[in-house]
Amino acid sequence: MTVVRRMLGVVVVALATTACGGGGGGAPDGPAVDAFPTAPHTPYPQVPDLGGPRLAHPQLITVTFANDPRAAAFEAYAQWLVGSSWLTTVGADYGVGAGNVAGVAHRPETPLATMTSADIETYLADGITDGSIPRPAAPATLADALYIVYYPSTTSITTTFVNGIMKSSCVDFGGYHGEVHHAGLDFAYSAIPDCGGNLQGLTADETTEMIVSHEVIEAATDAAPISAPAWQLRPGQADPWFRVFEFEVEVGDLCEAPSRYTREAGHVAQRSWSNSAAAAGGEPCVPIDPALPAFGVTVTPAGTQQIARGASLDFTLTGWATGEVPDWRMTTQIPTNTGTFSTLTKVGFGTPMINNGRTTTVTVTIPAGAAAGSHASIFLFSSHNTGDATMWPLAIDVQ
Repeated sequence: MTVVRRMLGVVVVALATTACGGGGGGAPDGPAVDAFPTAPHTPYPQVPDLGGPRLAHPQLITVTFANDPRAAAFEAYAQWLVGSSWLTTVGADYGVGAGNVAGVAHRPETPLATMTSADIETYLADGITDGSIPRPAAPATLADALYIVYYPSTTSITTTFVNGIMKSSCVDFGGYHGEVHHAGLDFAYSAIPDCGGNLQGLTADETTEMIVSHEVIEAATDAAPISAPAWQLRPGQADPWFRVFEFEVEVGDLCEAPSRYTREAGHVAQRSWSNSAAAAGGEPCVPIDPALPAFGVTVTPAGTQQIARGASLDFTLTGWATGEVPDWRMTTQIPTNTGTFSTLTKVGFGTPMINNGRTTTVTVTIPAGAAAGSHASIFLFSSHNTGDATMWPLAIDVQ
């Protein structure tokens, strides 16, 4: 059961547009075959296969309530998703390919004003048992299914994540996916609340599509995220890539901040983490526009850092790019729902502009009154504009 929960549809990441400065330098002297001199940089992480189930060919069932006027749009989106090049691209590294629309359920009732994830799981299992919610047709089985349940704005959902942590819809998450084990049935589902609002550059409908696509690829690559994890990053609390997302980290999470998306056939879908793209040393979030050079920063010192109360720490940032790009701007954001973010009162750059092979610094200062043992994560953004940006996490423990 994973969260996008924290940012998609809830926290809009605003990235400043930079005025372009000088490029990263031309190719070195020598034969024309010489490659662009990309600065050495720390590789992106690999998401491991922990052995759990995945949905190799997702069978999508859309569930809506009380004559929801958006039902036709949701069903059309599912129809596009299962045969899209987006799905085969984001699933290629993880054994996920094209799927099918396995059914729809137009429920006549209006959901309760407040529901828990346990309520939703019981409701779906009961509906499948009595036949009011369809199963996939043979040869597909319930183990191949992903039920996408769209809730109206009048319903608030509370769900329990790892270690009993409770989270609320439209406050902590804009959608989640989970697993059902009830009445002898085992299957995957996703709950999508109507939170209103939109991510920067997208309409409200496109924002919903972003959330749904995020949950589809995560459920497909990690169908039972709590009981039997599959493709999931869970190295431990000391790893900044883990810390910045709080719980289990999946392939959609790693590309959700800043909002990275692709357009295809009139629809929007979130880009998703590719192990092979990450290993190649360029942009890890696919689909990738091959015409656009990848860029980002290497951070020194690496890993979670300890800073004493009242002290500061300078991080050195070294820019890298795989081709000529304008100078880009560095910005930071401290997520308001991760760690004890309020203890970090100052994050400042030596200069916010950087390019391939150039360096700058970011200074994190902890106030004297901060609580010992508190912590926070920091999103470190490299951006030319809101649609052309990358992220690297910083993690701080207060001593």
